Amino acid sequence: MKLNAKSLVIISGILFISVGTLTIVSANSYESEYAQNQQIIDESILKIYTLDYDTMENMVIDEIMYVENINPSSITSNDIMVNMQQIADSLSENIFQGMPIVATEILEVADNKIIVIDLQDKKSKNLYTSEWNNFFQGSTGGLITTASLEETFLQRDYTQDWVDGVQFLYNGQSIPELDHINLSEIIYR
Repeated sequence: MKLNAKSLVIISGILFISVGTLTIVSANSYESEYAQNQQIIDESILKIYTLDYDTMENMVIDEIMYVENINPSSITSNDIMVNMQQIADSLSENIFQGMPIVATEILEVADNKIIVIDLQDKKSKNLYTSEWNNFFQGSTGGLITTASLEETFLQRDYTQDWVDGVQFLYNGQSIPELDHINLSEIIYR
């Protein structure tokens, strides 16, 4: 439907200002296009997780839009690394009081892409005496910390190209098994 007028028109509660020819799109067409765009946006969101202390269920504490085509010659690896660092920074600030978390590399292990995440503490070379150790204390603390790291980096609900697993390090070294956590091996999606 076209209107040729210089006027204000209200159609179904939507105000249109016309200064020439105005093409009106049906509400159904608009809603369909909006739904498609919303789905694209939803599929591009990376979520930062922790566990709800009372229910022990995953809880989203932040969302970040996936950044793509950073380097068109190496879309997959470079894009994932940049996005991994973004979620690492958000997780660090929102859960781990700014403790450094660094996405260091993506390894190929038996045809699986594995992201290597380094939990860093420049003040202590020993995990047992570091500030990171505070986050692993107690069964609940260890569970919440492990779930926050695991779920955030694995992005199990993310349907686009992503890594198949995550390996955690502490200051560049394998994390030893602790009483309430096991981050010493690769964790798969």
